[in-house]
Amino acid sequence: MCGPCGMSNICKNCKNNPNTEVNTMTKKDLLKELEGLDDDAYIFVHVNEQYYCIKGSEDKIAGCKMQNEITLICD
Repeated sequence: MCGPCGMSNICKNCKNNPNTEVNTMTKKDLLKELEGLDDDAYIFVHVNEQYYCIKGSEDKIAGCKMQNEITLICD
């Protein structure tokens, strides 16, 4: 949920506004959570009381801080 405006996802206006604080997990945070798991561990995403498997990724963007992101594809 977009904290500043309440939309179900992080909206483009808030995401692209450098003064907006969006509460998301960073790569560093995720890697810390994954420490200690075996390399063949499955990763699930919990959304709206349902669990999804990560199937892949797309839209990997590196560069300026506001576009330094990746989209995970879940099923």
